[in-house]
Amino acid sequence: MHEALIVFIVIGLPILCVTLIVVTVSKGKKHGKGSTADDQQLIEEVYHGLKDLRRRIENLETIVDEQDNRRRQ
Repeated sequence: MHEALIVFIVIGLPILCVTLIVVTVSKGKKHGKGSTADDQQLIEEVYHGLKDLRRRIENLETIVDEQDNRRRQ
């Protein structure tokens, strides 16, 4: 169960976020707006959020590995 959640967080969330960014930016270009400062700020916030998410995932992986090692002993 935990493994499936970790896989979703590691793979699914970043893909979802990047997809939303691409759709948002492409819609802006179709309407002639192009990239604005708001778009850039949003992208930076998502980027920093993904960096934090990656750190959290690494911490979760460490915890899960430690628990597995304890169970094996």
